[in-house]
Amino acid sequence: MSSCRLFGNDATDAIAAELRVFAYPILASALLVAGCSSDLGRSPPASMDGTEAVHIGRPRRANAPACGAISRGVSRLCQDPALGSVKDAGIVGRTAEYWWLCRAGECPRDDISYVGLDYGNFPFASVGEYFFAVVAPGYEDGGFRDGAPGNLSDRRASCVPGDLGQGDSVDDRTIVIAAFEPGVFTVFSPASAGTHDKSWMDSGFMSIALAPFDATPDGKYVLAICPSSASSRCDCAFEPFFVEPAQADAGASNPEAGTP
Repeated sequence: MSSCRLFGNDATDAIAAELRVFAYPILASALLVAGCSSDLGRSPPASMDGTEAVHIGRPRRANAPACGAISRGVSRLCQDPALGSVKDAGIVGRTAEYWWLCRAGECPRDDISYVGLDYGNFPFASVGEYFFAVVAPGYEDGGFRDGAPGNLSDRRASCVPGDLGQGDSVDDRTIVIAAFEPGVFTVFSPASAGTHDKSWMDSGFMSIALAPFDATPDGKYVLAICPSSASSRCDCAFEPFFVEPAQADAGASNPEAGTP
């Protein structure tokens, strides 16, 4: 197969460019044809010999997971002002287990395993199915979906810092709200709350542990709660939270640290 550059060589390239600038399209076209004719029979360049793919733009690192674009805020106003934006709403707090340990004089250090969803401040009231996911800040636009970059609760890793894919499935994080039935379903807990650990707050409402989810290096997170039918961030409620990152043991890397 023969290849054809736009112009045959550097000299004809320069001449043709000048001719085009000074409005000589006929002569420039002739040089184009001549350049292509002189190129016939040449060996194709290495990138065109069928053994190497041609890439446009910056090359990607082999096997690099896709990261997606970081959200720059809500791209449009959501119909419901309570949804779509990241705001404090009292949904995220310490689990009841954390407070029990504190009362027993064994208050643990902050850890992602003691972060819970307070059902007393659940942002939706309609009967239906909902799910929650912890996402990396800036990935609210699509990170609430399982398998998306920035979803720290799922089983798929991405190049977002800390996203190792060590979470679980969306079924484990699905909350079902059923119609109120005295003696059967109460306002203090959903009809079903997935497989995560559950405890009861002093208020009487259920607390659902957010873990397991991947820890970020800076300890910053966003909780997303969405209907199962959610198609955009405008269907979801978001709340930011922070957990002090675990510090490496100072003596772990030096066995002789602290010895005389």
